[in-house]
Amino acid sequence: MKINALIIFLVILKLNYFADNIVISLAPVLVLALAIAILWKKSPLLNFKNLFRINSHLIFYVLIIVISLIRTSGTHDSLNFVLFNVGNTLLFAIYCICFFLYYWSKTRFRSQEDVLIDFCIVPFCLLAISNFILFWLHVTLTQSVLANDHESMNAVLLSHLGLNINRVQFPLEAGFNNYAVYIGGAFCLSVSMFIFHNKRRFVTGLSSAVFLATLLFVDSRSSLYFPFLITVMIYLGKIWQSRFNRTKLPRIFGLAPIIVIIGPLMFLYITPIISQIPELEFISRGGNELKTGNSRYVIWNMAVEWLANFQPEQLIGYGLHGHYGSGMSKKWAYLFVGWRDPEAKSPHNTALSAIFDYGYIGLIIYMGLLFNLFKKIRLMWNNGSKLAYPLLSFMLYILFAGISESMGNLYFLNFTLLFVLVAAIINSQSIAKDTLVLVTTVEDDTATVSNKTNNKTDDIDRGYNRADLIRYPEETDEIEGDHKPEKE
Repeated sequence: MKINALIIFLVILKLNYFADNIVISLAPVLVLALAIAILWKKSPLLNFKNLFRINSHLIFYVLIIVISLIRTSGTHDSLNFVLFNVGNTLLFAIYCICFFLYYWSKTRFRSQEDVLIDFCIVPFCLLAISNFILFWLHVTLTQSVLANDHESMNAVLLSHLGLNINRVQFPLEAGFNNYAVYIGGAFCLSVSMFIFHNKRRFVTGLSSAVFLATLLFVDSRSSLYFPFLITVMIYLGKIWQSRFNRTKLPRIFGLAPIIVIIGPLMFLYITPIISQIPELEFISRGGNELKTGNSRYVIWNMAVEWLANFQPEQLIGYGLHGHYGSGMSKKWAYLFVGWRDPEAKSPHNTALSAIFDYGYIGLIIYMGLLFNLFKKIRLMWNNGSKLAYPLLSFMLYILFAGISESMGNLYFLNFTLLFVLVAAIINSQSIAKDTLVLVTTVEDDTATVSNKTNNKTDDIDRGYNRADLIRYPEETDEIEGDHKPEKE
């Protein structure tokens, strides 16, 4: 599993952003292709029918964001950029889906925590540490997102701790929010693992500290506040269950993804109230930032007015950077004076960006994926799986952070890859009886007969032909928790 952590680390480094050498740029794609080929050869359970049955919603989601990338409206998205990112995204999704199905068939997730730590926490912690090292060595690999390199913004959070420094744009990142968004997601996972699990607490604790330091230096307040808020919510949920002897989450919990749609309305009403509380002024960078939602209200109002005048293009969107392709981002460009490419700034909301990029059809697919994942997490929680806590934490983070950031596409590539990882893990936790299809050859059949003659069962048989495999919610309301494999 450590090798897989290194593979993911190599992918999220995004070497094609920094290297002109085609060999270096293609390295992640080649590594992913090789890893998929090895997995495919090792497991008879790996076939397209199984992959689609278990991950159909996720596959459709990956396809729509890849199509939006191919149809990009971005002025700076070269053909090489598009090809590299299409290859990375597709192969990464296939690799994750294949590995978790293969690992499930071999071990039945005897070490569920290790999967989450090695795939979702360790690689991103290594990336954050690499950024700190390069920052302290004064290495610069990316262009500043500010229009003038000498311009800067004060780090509000650190200033309250007595450190008066500017917001840090780390060497391996092309901005502030795009880095903070996925570090915040990884922070949700690591904090939940550290608090609710005893396994490998040194790793999860160290990762949490690194992610916290990163968010303080980047000075992204929402990406820092939401993980703490969500952790408290989950903790209170556990207390509520214990106090009233409840074991199941209410079914209404499955409607949580609706926050993607109604979230901006909540944002509009809550932030003006917060702005009137003197004790909370410290979270603002000054002026009327809280009252205007950092200008987001103005942007959303323009976008909603555009949506009110229906056009056929709104059904399928304009491709990546659809807000620019539609001409709308040019209208709110004046709000981003001092930033590079102000005319290409997104609407800073997941639902609006989804409509601009892949239309109402794509938004429906994205929402369908969220509803499907939340339904499975609820069943995991109801059946006592402790892995439900960090997975739930991350999924809630998607909903809350997505209110004020465009998180449904490839603007935050590494966040999308982390989302694919988490979604594939959730899906692999709900593999049902009679779901998997075993593709055999003559040699496989001979080997199976031989095994039966010797009264032995191989790893694959243990993986798919067990009477106690869990079923999908359509068949029963049970889902696999911390399953203990039978003794051999």
